[in-house]
Amino acid sequence: MLPRRYALCSLVALAVFIIGCSNASKPPAPTAPTQGSASSSGSSIDLDTATVPGTVGAGSDKPVVGTVGQSSGACPDLTFVLANVTIHLSSTTRFESGACSDVRAGVRAGAIGTKNADGSINAVRVKIAPALPPLTHVEGTISGLGGICPALTFTLSGTTVHTTDKTRFEGGTCADVQNGARAGAIGSKGDDSVIAAERVKIAPPPPPSAAGPVTSLSGTCPALIFTLSGTIVHTTDKTVFEGGACADVKEGARAGAAGPKAADGSITADRVKIGPPPVPAVSGTVSSTGGTCPALTFILSSAATTGAAVTTTVRAGETTRFEGGTCADIKVRARVGVIGPKAADGAIEARMVKIAPPK
Repeated sequence: MLPRRYALCSLVALAVFIIGCSNASKPPAPTAPTQGSASSSGSSIDLDTATVPGTVGAGSDKPVVGTVGQSSGACPDLTFVLANVTIHLSSTTRFESGACSDVRAGVRAGAIGTKNADGSINAVRVKIAPALPPLTHVEGTISGLGGICPALTFTLSGTTVHTTDKTRFEGGTCADVQNGARAGAIGSKGDDSVIAAERVKIAPPPPPSAAGPVTSLSGTCPALIFTLSGTIVHTTDKTVFEGGACADVKEGARAGAAGPKAADGSITADRVKIGPPPVPAVSGTVSSTGGTCPALTFILSSAATTGAAVTTTVRAGETTRFEGGTCADIKVRARVGVIGPKAADGAIEARMVKIAPPK
């Protein structure tokens, strides 16, 4: 009796052992997928829609889209920042429109994958925006203008430029693009060497100007009125003077003025540039000499409109240039012409002396 009962217990124990081993060999029950794993491979990545930082599900249910920022590591195990989200790449990451090596700072990209506890993304897919063509800059004077705003065609320094409704204008509007105006354009150049302008900057027109000897001077500084080559010029306390002061604006002085033009054609000068005084020039007959060449002093006598002779002291030196003869040819009764600045004592410091041939 005992052996039979013992045998029965042994059979039961063996059955329990076999069942237990069978259960242990079965695979574990499936678990719920990690957040985003179901959509990571199927969601499209739209590079035109940037991700707002903090968007719920960004990187898992929704792609992270932005401009590539700081990066570390090396392909394929590259880590970079995109829209304030850290993106991890690996050898299993799939790329669209590029490769891992195209992930560079400033490049627009999108990524989707599984989100980690720290908010970073293990990228399943990365889409990279195609590289934009390099921009070309050209500037010059507008010529060959054609078309109607916003679709214009014109030439700058020999380069044809097209504008569209996407072109941004600075310094003016599309209507200010006129032949003769100065402008600059920047955009991509096509195979036909034509620039599709992203921006056009129009330079302001230069203010009207006039130049010539000062005539018809009236008024008191700073409010002067004078004429330059037929154009009336007004100065004010806002006028900037160059090459001299307001008091140096005198009858006969050469000057230039620039500023806005009034309806009557006169200029209210923003700037007035005063030219240096003309170098005095005299001619006549040598009446006396003194000194030794090259430091020679002589007196020139010339007839005046009143009939009385006018005398001028002339000093020559080492820098004086002689034409028609040499310093030794400056003798009494020689006829000469002299150019040079006038000294404080009224004598002329000769830059050039031209000696006439003897009669």
